[in-house]
Amino acid sequence: MDNWETIKSIYKDFDKAVMLTDEQLIPVWDNDKGVPKGFSAEHLTVFGGRKPALPVTKPVVAQYTPPSGKVFAVQLQPIKNGEKTKGCIITFYGCEDIEMLEANSGHLLFRSNFLGNIRNELSQIICALDLNKQKYVDMGDIDYLYLDSLTRQRILRAFSATTNLGELSRYYNGLIRNYPLSASQVINELCERADEQFEKTEAKFTYDIQDKVFITSNAERLGAAVGNLLINAYIYCNSEHKECSLTLRTDNSNAIIEISDNGDACSEKKLMSYRKPFEAFEDFGDHESLGISVAAMYCRSLGGELVFKAGKNKPTTAIMTIPLPEKAIMQHELKAVEELFIPVPYGIVSCIFAKGFDRGE
Repeated sequence: MDNWETIKSIYKDFDKAVMLTDEQLIPVWDNDKGVPKGFSAEHLTVFGGRKPALPVTKPVVAQYTPPSGKVFAVQLQPIKNGEKTKGCIITFYGCEDIEMLEANSGHLLFRSNFLGNIRNELSQIICALDLNKQKYVDMGDIDYLYLDSLTRQRILRAFSATTNLGELSRYYNGLIRNYPLSASQVINELCERADEQFEKTEAKFTYDIQDKVFITSNAERLGAAVGNLLINAYIYCNSEHKECSLTLRTDNSNAIIEISDNGDACSEKKLMSYRKPFEAFEDFGDHESLGISVAAMYCRSLGGELVFKAGKNKPTTAIMTIPLPEKAIMQHELKAVEELFIPVPYGIVSCIFAKGFDRGE
């Protein structure tokens, strides 16, 4: 047991939760850094949902899902005496650790750097426009100012598209972490930002948010999904006096978000096709499908659905349904989301809104 004492001395001040077990994964010692109570190997699974073979003979990464519901990624490192397995070192990793590992993965670095470089190059073009705009304003050059506005509009749509590509990448790679949150708070703050933009464009925007709607979701993903549908309603509404509305309500089993505009509807069939990324590009025109795809994949990731109601001389309505949690969410479980809607120039919601609201005027 002497080498076990050495291992204990190494891990007692380790910043991650670590447990030592015997060869059958029965706990022997832990460093009191958050190891889940009542550990049982029955709740360990490896890829494909299999149970790890005992004794563990090679390092393996597994998932620990106790009845409490908090999921851990764990690393099992066998302790050997010659060829014989003597025990195991189990290191527990929480959500923050996994996010840090994700952020350092080669694929995500490539994705982030690639899309970030695109946005950086586009921002340099906007800076060049800014440097020259006042000169042409003073000259009264209407043709240049029209070109300036058109260029900004296209650049800002590209900002939105790269943001949505990043969003889709998260869903395709399963990189979504959900937690209890107040959908009422997230969507209300989003609507407050949108209301300011609608007012600047002299369009009408109304919203009705049911209080205390709690779901298990992700605040940034929810903001991106709803923001995309809202900006699409604004952009593609062909009414002379644009009017858009958003409501959040619940029925017995779902949170329901409805976004409507007062323009002539695109066909319901066409709108439904936009839910699948890139499907509509076969008939690609001024309308891009990624925003609707993001909203559809958000709903699907939570077991919900995105549908449309549309018809001639009727408003177009996008309807998001998100299942409510089976167990009521308590106030102390909610994650603070105030940081979500800081209007930084290249934040998720800012980029999405830029597609339609910011014309550089």
